[in-house]
Amino acid sequence: MIRVVLILIGLIVLNTADVLVPCAETHCFRVGFASAWSGGLAEEGIMTKDGYTLWAQTINARGGIVNLIDTNTYHIELIGYDDQTDTDLLFTLYTNLIEIDHVDFLLGPFGSTYSSIVSDVANTSGYAVVLSNAAADFVYENGFDNIFGIPTTTSYYSESALEALQSLGAQTVALLHSDNAFAAVLAEGILGWIDHLDFTLVGDVTSYFSSNVTQDVIDGIVDILKGEDPDILICSSLLIEGEMMVQSLDNHQWKPKALWLSSAVGSPDFIKDMGSLAEYVIGPVQWDQKLVYNDDVLTNYTSQTFYDSFIDEFEYVPSYIAASAFAGGLVLQNAMIHTQDVSSQQELISALKATDINTFYGPIKYKNGKNIAKPMVSVQILEGTLEIVAPVEEKTKDLVYPIPGDTQTDSYTTDYQSTVTQDDNIGSHGCQLYVYILASLVFFAI
Repeated sequence: MIRVVLILIGLIVLNTADVLVPCAETHCFRVGFASAWSGGLAEEGIMTKDGYTLWAQTINARGGIVNLIDTNTYHIELIGYDDQTDTDLLFTLYTNLIEIDHVDFLLGPFGSTYSSIVSDVANTSGYAVVLSNAAADFVYENGFDNIFGIPTTTSYYSESALEALQSLGAQTVALLHSDNAFAAVLAEGILGWIDHLDFTLVGDVTSYFSSNVTQDVIDGIVDILKGEDPDILICSSLLIEGEMMVQSLDNHQWKPKALWLSSAVGSPDFIKDMGSLAEYVIGPVQWDQKLVYNDDVLTNYTSQTFYDSFIDEFEYVPSYIAASAFAGGLVLQNAMIHTQDVSSQQELISALKATDINTFYGPIKYKNGKNIAKPMVSVQILEGTLEIVAPVEEKTKDLVYPIPGDTQTDSYTTDYQSTVTQDDNIGSHGCQLYVYILASLVFFAI
């Protein structure tokens, strides 16, 4: 009832959407979305907006999209709303996009919780939606056939790193996670890979620390785990908890053979904050400008092309969030090229289901709405710089394992800018997880 009232209010008082990319051509295709341009998720929401905007500008500048069936050339009109980091407002805005703005297609917001709300609205109205920044597996487990994700989902975040570490002889793992909901979801996926790859999980304590954990609690955890001496220490947590863990390892003069942190490595502050203590830490990223993929949709368009174009247009460094948004536009573009009727949501859904393409962001192919083709890239901090170490075909440097005992002590003060901002705003899903150790930190669909 509350949402019904909010929708009615929204229909009356909300301003019209911002036209981010206009279209004055004969055949215009109206694409709409909402994301947070203000509030707690403004940084991520603005980057989502800018990724979509650069895609639409790029397509129109290249002459539009030619449908192979009707041979018409379509240009993109992109409209958007600020959802103010408000889930109820988001619900209203996407209803407005369908019922008032009459968009031809929907693109998703930032974050898995927000994307789940949008998928409900789209499904009710029979609309297709590309969810460019929804990484949590639960988003795709509702049985809807009209939603299409872009990122690698959380259940695969640790896959490439664990496979690479196993190939170098690692056998035992300690897993810790915080009580952050996204961390628990991620830890569930990590446990699946630990089991699948026949690692031995060490530790027998069934508690985990809260997200307001203190350094003393982290020190207690490290004190226990140091005696277990696992080959790999995995911490699924937010940046601050990851930094606490690294500091505690140094305090205990313990260097695990490998340290995997879910979100810290992708933060632009981690290397700056931790200096040489960040050296050799491993973590997952959705995208990096060093990745080399051929793009089937945009000829001669590379990760570096996107990276440079984004900086030229918006004057800041893009993270994976912006790259995911641009790639979401490419998926729509590919469907528009091949669909029987661009005005039919069902025809667009059919074309989207058949997606099997390479993009600068990575390969994209769907099963039950999930992108099942793109591997999660693993990076390691080497000489103060993020280097891709897995999967093997994408690596820029060899994975260093085990961590050398004589790690350099001089601080790295680089101008490194992260290409990853973790989707850590999933919210509570009632996920229950039993982790056999003194568990703690987390990460990663956004």
